[in-house]
Amino acid sequence: DVLQLLRHGARARAVRATEYNEASSRSHAILQLLVVTESRATDGTTTLRRGKLSMVDLAGSEKMNVAKDAMAMTKRHVQELTSINRSLSALGNVIATLADISAGKAKGGSHVPYRDSKLTRLLQDSLGGSTRTVVVACVAPGAAYGMESVSTLKFADRAAKVMARVRANEVVDDKVLLKRAYAEIGKLKALVAALRRKEDGGGVGVGGGGGDDEV
Repeated sequence: DVLQLLRHGARARAVRATEYNEASSRSHAILQLLVVTESRATDGTTTLRRGKLSMVDLAGSEKMNVAKDAMAMTKRHVQELTSINRSLSALGNVIATLADISAGKAKGGSHVPYRDSKLTRLLQDSLGGSTRTVVVACVAPGAAYGMESVSTLKFADRAAKVMARVRANEVVDDKVLLKRAYAEIGKLKALVAALRRKEDGGGVGVGGGGGDDEV
């Protein structure tokens, strides 16, 4: 099923020749798999564990030389270029904000602009959640591509500075949670009853060091 989804996505992808690549991806590709496992302990406790795998292939940014390309570029090409660059810019802003939070330059409750694009909204869990993230940066060795390579490496460097606090996503069965809550209520009731018995039997001292007041 997963391979079928990959083939379907590959057919739907937009590919076009650019100045740097004959078969450049002109659309982002995202494959997200949600895995849910259920385990039952000997005491009947049911625990659900959820995990999400996101595989992302980002379309490369492209600069438009107005004097050179204005006549050759179609309206659809311009819209495509603008959309890709806007979404990549939104992704860069999100990663920059998360990196500042990780470095202590911004408060933990600072606004992270996930909703600025569909791309960052889909990748919200992968960027700032309890996840492990791997970034593969593709650069060209030629001197002519120096600016693009440096920009890509800076992006990857910012992404590497985002600190993730990985923890298991576990959900315990509601019946177990209710059982625990009732047990806690029982303990509190017993504590209240014990305090009342002490009060009836002679009082319980309150106050700081050596006070004589009793209730």
